[in-house]
Amino acid sequence: MASLPDFSEYERWSPQDLQQAEQLAMDFLSENMTSIADTFDQRIALMRRLTGMLRANDLGFEDRMLYLSLLQEIATSMSDSARDFFNIGCGPQVARIIRNV
Repeated sequence: MASLPDFSEYERWSPQDLQQAEQLAMDFLSENMTSIADTFDQRIALMRRLTGMLRANDLGFEDRMLYLSLLQEIATSMSDSARDFFNIGCGPQVARIIRNV
């Protein structure tokens, strides 16, 4: 699989680089979207389980703090993953905009 040109130098991308980057991004996201969505679903299910556990009346302070910490960790992970997948798709589009300006 070919690699994408360096994103830090968008203005230097040739039309062929842009086309290649767009195709690679589309192919990657198309081929992996089901597993990407499944991973997000699993994280959401885990968050639902943790929020349910937070409701327990007999839960101690330390356990509540642990569950909140785990929720924060999962939320951060989801945010980072979503941003990374978004960047895969938008990088070539940003390059095209910069190149055309």
